[in-house]
Amino acid sequence: MKKGLLLLLSAVMLLLSFQITIFADDPTSAAENVTINAQPGKDSAEITAYGDLDAVVIKASYDGGALKTVKATKAIKLKNGANTVNIGQMLKEGDKLMVWDSLTGMKSYGSCTVSAPPKPIVEQHDVSYTDKLGKNINIYGRLFRPNNNEKNGVIILSHGYNAYGDAFAEKCEFFARNGYAAYAFDFCGGSTKSKSTGRESTEMTLFTETEDLIAVFDYLSKLDCIDANNMFLSGDSQGGMVSALAAEELGDDKVRAMALQFPAFGIPDVWRNEEPNLPREHWGLMLGKVFATSVKDFYTFNYVGKNYTNNLLIISGTADPVVPISSVRQAVNSVYKNGKLVEFAGEGHGFSKTKEAEARQLILEFLNANSTSAN
Repeated sequence: MKKGLLLLLSAVMLLLSFQITIFADDPTSAAENVTINAQPGKDSAEITAYGDLDAVVIKASYDGGALKTVKATKAIKLKNGANTVNIGQMLKEGDKLMVWDSLTGMKSYGSCTVSAPPKPIVEQHDVSYTDKLGKNINIYGRLFRPNNNEKNGVIILSHGYNAYGDAFAEKCEFFARNGYAAYAFDFCGGSTKSKSTGRESTEMTLFTETEDLIAVFDYLSKLDCIDANNMFLSGDSQGGMVSALAAEELGDDKVRAMALQFPAFGIPDVWRNEEPNLPREHWGLMLGKVFATSVKDFYTFNYVGKNYTNNLLIISGTADPVVPISSVRQAVNSVYKNGKLVEFAGEGHGFSKTKEAEARQLILEFLNANSTSAN
């Protein structure tokens, strides 16, 4: 192994000394074996491997066009799919990254130049509609979209219980930098931090939130910058459950695909008999009796997976105390016809920083695989 690394470094130095350009100019470089996404200000790179690879990652830094430093990682094993690789140094604009075979040092798997993609365009888009109870609802939300003049596919991110849309800003920016518009919003009555208006938290239910999401979906589908043939739903926890409910109403023709993180399919089972104990505060949010009465006779797996049969990705932790892994396994194995489950061992309700980055990359690959341009 050490001999291979020495050969590798020698070969790289030779190439650099002769100023042979083997790097791409785009921050995402597709090669035979890997795709690399590297941005300045980070000490790691996202590397998608097409097969299991023994590799080493080399960073070359330049000063005024002259080679300044070369740093190589230890020999690593890239698994097939998404990998987050720590480079060991902060990346700067203009740095070069190469992925080489660590066994022989004689084969390049791919390379890229580190550069920041254009900043996404961020716009506030509020959605107003009248709900089924006649309430005038105004949904606060922000659209992050690629800095181009094209119609882009969109992923709609639905937050969990007592969370809020702006917490998804970093995630939205990630998708926008990778070619997709991303919209995050506040469910009306769904959080103490919600900027949406027209409904109190004591009036909120799974079904009022489903109405909110469908209104958002309809609004976005009419925007000139959105490709209505590539609209994706995504959500965490209660937002995942609501996304599943909305997908049933919208159907396969409208929802291109759906990616959920720890979706709380079991909410009706937990709350159907809780009416006598309401209203009360739960996890910082005041709930009304209607939250329980609305699901008294509702059984999730008797409803979902009927009208929505397109592809579904679920990412969930095996140690989640709120959403049992058995629940999402049942959804994928027995309820949805085209479901895939990725289990994160030991992760709970909400992922660690490393696993959140991995989940983000998995969802991006899922969008790419399911967009109309990929079929």
